Amino acid sequence: MNNKVRYYLGLPHFILGTSITCWAIALMGARNTLGIENKFIIIGPYRYSLNLQYIGDILILMGSTLFINSSMLFVPSILACIGFLLMPFPEEDWLKERYGVEYIEYYNPITRFI
Repeated sequence: MNNKVRYYLGLPHFILGTSITCWAIALMGARNTLGIENKFIIIGPYRYSLNLQYIGDILILMGSTLFINSSMLFVPSILACIGFLLMPFPEEDWLKERYGVEYIEYYNPITRFI
């Protein structure tokens, strides 16, 4: 890939992904981010999307893969993105178990990713 193209595509994805992930972690707090039950968060962008950290992580991987332009990074990045797309399914069951009706009422009208 042309060097300029990879910079113009990769860097914005990386910056946007990092911004989303940092914002999501700041809103959710360290305990919730690590899966340690703390409290249920429905503020900021979490009012519209269930999985902001995964969205940010996927954008980070896409951006860094484009920016670095390494064939060795391509396959692991794709596998990690697939993992980020699949993780919400068991996580949603865990959240339903932990927060019950509160989570179910939040979950129903919200999109999983975007």
